Amino acid sequence: MSDADIDTQRSDLVPSRERKEVAAPQDGQRSLIAPIHRLVPDVLLEIFITATRSEDEYRQLSTARAISRVSTFWRRLARDTPQLWMCVAVSSRRDLELYMAHYFSLTGDSALDLCCDSAVVVQLFLDTLRPYASRWRSVSIIGQAGAFRPSRGDPFVTPNLSLLRIMNDQGLDEEGLLSCFDAPRLQELTLAIAGVTSDHVFVLRSASCALTRVSINAMTSFPVAHVIPLLQQCGATLQRLDINMPPLPLSFEAMPTGPTRNVCAMHSLTALELGYEACALLSYIDAPHLNELRVFDTPSYFLEVFLDYATRHSLPHLTRLRIDISDSAFDVDTGPGLIRVLERLNALEELYIANSTVSEKFLRCLVCRDGVPPLVPNLRAMDLLNGYEGWIPDRIVKVVQAVYASRAKRRRVCGTMVAVLDSAVGDSMMIEYLDTARSQSIEVS
Repeated sequence: MSDADIDTQRSDLVPSRERKEVAAPQDGQRSLIAPIHRLVPDVLLEIFITATRSEDEYRQLSTARAISRVSTFWRRLARDTPQLWMCVAVSSRRDLELYMAHYFSLTGDSALDLCCDSAVVVQLFLDTLRPYASRWRSVSIIGQAGAFRPSRGDPFVTPNLSLLRIMNDQGLDEEGLLSCFDAPRLQELTLAIAGVTSDHVFVLRSASCALTRVSINAMTSFPVAHVIPLLQQCGATLQRLDINMPPLPLSFEAMPTGPTRNVCAMHSLTALELGYEACALLSYIDAPHLNELRVFDTPSYFLEVFLDYATRHSLPHLTRLRIDISDSAFDVDTGPGLIRVLERLNALEELYIANSTVSEKFLRCLVCRDGVPPLVPNLRAMDLLNGYEGWIPDRIVKVVQAVYASRAKRRRVCGTMVAVLDSAVGDSMMIEYLDTARSQSIEVS
């Protein structure tokens, strides 16, 4: 580069700096007169709250801080709005100290959402906020066994706590983790735990009159009967229950023997999801208003347990049944077990069997024929073929087509009204794809 070129570039720097100096206040002025700054405070507040709440718990504070730095007016408006600061989410001791020093005072008397993902600081976190336990609305914490126990020995009295999430990766002590919280208005409970030692683990200190959802994810198997004390405490209100645990070794797998004497009545339960050995829970409960049942990675005795349940208890409201089976060797035609179960599910509208091949014999039972009482007459949607992994034998395709054809119109068979099976979802779409592929001589694999 020549000296003349260098001199030219240097001369261009001066007007460039001048342009930036002039443009900076102009940009600021444009920002201040932007349409959003002409919104009334109430509308701005709704935008601020929505923007903050849409973030992950651990980003809500930084979002609120960013809003408060836009202008003096926004800062005053944001700092006068407790809803922007009510999420106390920390990952370290430093996070906790900064929040308590600079932002906690902005929450006023509003409810608090507590989140801590550090096992090291969780006990300090809870003890620091203990004086405000009456304001706790939700608590999401992680830690090792014993880390949640109050240092003073007294439980956390949380009369307004509605949501409790706990992840404990080293098992629970005999006294039980839930006894640390006195939460009579708890609505949702989620536990991700390493293991369960006794039926005292799940006992609530005070029975909740509002608990509607419980989710338990265990890293090791445990006798499902350990859950019963909790279900007895919330059986009148619980609407959804999810329990997942890994399978027991095959040599230890055993079907529950006979009906349980003390069956837990759960008259509000409408949705139930069970994984692996948790499927045995069907031997311990009675849920007459159950609307949706999903089971996955079922043990070999599942159909026997399900048939026993359907025989002992009426299921007049069960409309959705999904069976996810990881072992493709599972065969729904190992006996008439599933068919005998379906004979008791006249209200069933949706049937899904995932990750398993279904037999031709089973599918033929779903064909609606004149003069033969129909199986699951209210069936409106089904998906039974994804276990074939792309290639479906022609004989299976023909039977599935016959099932849809026999249920294409609403009609009465043997005094029972048969619903229309929706051809726009599930197996019918796969059959349509296969027909198109075969007509074009395309190999489906």
